[in-house]
Amino acid sequence: MRLHSISGRVSDVDRALVDLVAAFPAARPEPAARQLAERLSPSGSEELCRFLVDRRLTHVYAAVCAPVLQEFGPVPFRRAQRFIDEMTALHLSELAGVSDDFAVAGIDYRVPKGIVFPLTVYPQLPVAFSGDVDVLVRSADLAPARDILTARGYQQGLVVRGNAPMRLPRQQVERLEAAVWMHGQTAAYTKLVRTPHLDQDADFARRMFPFHVVVAGGRVHLRPTFDLHYSLNGLTEDTGRGDRPDEELWWANAQLIRGTSGSFPALSDLTLSWFIPYHLYMDLALYRDRNWKLIADLIAFARTGRLDFPELAAVAGKFAAIRPAVYYVYRALQVGFHVPVPREFLDTVSEPSDAYGADLGDVLPAMMLGQRCEFHVASEGEGNR
Repeated sequence: MRLHSISGRVSDVDRALVDLVAAFPAARPEPAARQLAERLSPSGSEELCRFLVDRRLTHVYAAVCAPVLQEFGPVPFRRAQRFIDEMTALHLSELAGVSDDFAVAGIDYRVPKGIVFPLTVYPQLPVAFSGDVDVLVRSADLAPARDILTARGYQQGLVVRGNAPMRLPRQQVERLEAAVWMHGQTAAYTKLVRTPHLDQDADFARRMFPFHVVVAGGRVHLRPTFDLHYSLNGLTEDTGRGDRPDEELWWANAQLIRGTSGSFPALSDLTLSWFIPYHLYMDLALYRDRNWKLIADLIAFARTGRLDFPELAAVAGKFAAIRPAVYYVYRALQVGFHVPVPREFLDTVSEPSDAYGADLGDVLPAMMLGQRCEFHVASEGEGNR
């Protein structure tokens, strides 16, 4: 199976990026790792590090190209990882505080993605970069959950652009939350935390993290952020057709994840197995989001044996709204990233769906690579084109 452009040649970097993610989470042998690193950037430059930060793939590069990492760009990756580690520790500390406040208020919650994968699927690797913590609460608890985040100093409409804080007008935040594509979550809750021990790398932070680190007069502030979710459904809740999951399904069978600042509840492996492709598919279709971390997480999830394909097929068979996303994403894993997804599973979940707004076609290759392209079956001896 090969990646094939239908609007022009797929760039060498795009092909190398697909090959990089396809190898995750294992390290490539030294000759193959060297060849892959050279295809991505012959100099292992800071520009490569920024490119991978933007796509949330620094941890994937560090894992797959581990045998040659000290040769290809060790300094920028080491400096970037320091900021990523600091952000992760801060987010886990803040999550512990929010968790305590939720417990006092009687609010149950789940962490539906993000930090779950580095802590449980590939804990032996460098921590992945994430700009926020996702927290899911029951819809009935949304208002008190908002109040708790506000009481802890978090604000909506506070964004970072070019390392400077900006405040969006309240009306813009309200319009954002009312948009149909924002269904299921609120506008982000953010605050700034002064980190003087990072001031020595202020210039690097300015170049590498223009949307996540504030730098003012050489003083560095990190930007912890919570994305507050009240549903795992995209666009709308079920309208009586029974084609979308309900709250009780995704709330069942939580697993407890241990972090550096305590433990927190996450979705079950079964729920993760359908929610991650569903969320990835909707993000690509609605936002043109080119964050590759979710696809890398799902690949690692599959390769570590955490997927139960018969159980996943049963859920996708029951709920037509998630079935197209499950089919397209897992087909992409099989044909584009060489993940052993059972053929019979794909046959089962390929059944057409008539759920509203569920099947937007196979948007993954085009959206992820920024041009019209598709995965196709290659003839013998044919490469990526």
